[in-house]
Amino acid sequence: MSPENRTAYTIDQAAIRVGRDKRTIKRWLADGLDHRKIGGHVYIGHDALLARWRKQMKNDPSRTRHT
Repeated sequence: MSPENRTAYTIDQAAIRVGRDKRTIKRWLADGLDHRKIGGHVYIGHDALLARWRKQMKNDPSRTRHT
């Protein structure tokens, strides 16, 4: 397993990682993005986050990553 597969992001970190607003990440969570809650904090796995981002890009390729 690569180090990225063990990485978990907070909502803010996930937003930065995929170049989206944290409101978008919260919408993805509401839509079923796999995550864990630990001590009241939300953590999103690297693989789940990038899979969701790729799905979004496939559905709407006009949206580019903001860096």
